[in-house]
Amino acid sequence: ELGLSPQQERHLFTATINFRDGSQGKYGFRCAEAYYQVWKFSHHGDAFFKQKIAEYQNLSGQEAWQRVQAGGSDFKFVDPNFKNRSEEVMRRVLEAKFSNPTLRTLLDATKGFYLNERTDRDAFWGDGSDGRGQNKLGTMLMELRGDVIAPDYPRLDAYRARKANPHQ
Repeated sequence: ELGLSPQQERHLFTATINFRDGSQGKYGFRCAEAYYQVWKFSHHGDAFFKQKIAEYQNLSGQEAWQRVQAGGSDFKFVDPNFKNRSEEVMRRVLEAKFSNPTLRTLLDATKGFYLNERTDRDAFWGDGSDGRGQNKLGTMLMELRGDVIAPDYPRLDAYRARKANPHQ
């Protein structure tokens, strides 16, 4: 429970988006994942991009992610070169998300701790669930809060130990 108002719950943060035509707009997003995924359409004209923003603002992260995956309803519109700018977009997303004072306070409370994105579906943004991933999301969050620290454990060995004896 974050103690947010119903409006804040609906749109956890607001992002300012600059368009190709020089205009800009402020848009609320329910979650960072939806904001990240919508950037996969920014290579299209402004009208199409704005349409996708309107569609993605209230999606859950899972809904947004599914729409852009192979077989998803929006897959055919995804920028084939998005991977080349994915880190830049993620930094933009995290800056917008943590401009929310409540969320910023929560992030700042993690100072001194190593942040790890534990996921089996992504070895780039997370650890790939086996400790061998790049953990880019965790690193970016630590950069944003102002203290990047190295993990104080051998990642792969710790993973193997948990796997061998999951009840400890």
